[in-house]
Amino acid sequence: MKAREHLKAAGFSPDWEGYREHARYALRYSAKLALILFWSVAHAVWPGWFPFMARDAVIDIGVDLEREAAAERHARFEKM
Repeated sequence: MKAREHLKAAGFSPDWEGYREHARYALRYSAKLALILFWSVAHAVWPGWFPFMARDAVIDIGVDLEREAAAERHARFEKM
């Protein structure tokens, strides 16, 4: 089953609890991206609204993802 394979590859257990953790993680990023979309559209129409908010939020997401990737690399190194 593709869902179980994805959960394992993403570092979640392939059971109900892993699914719930993955859903929370994905929905958290979905909410952030929806907010970024709102800021971007509002800023496109009214340039004085939300200056740099979308850019800064995208940078923050990149920093978060890089931090997670670094933690995963560290965990793999510790297992060696």
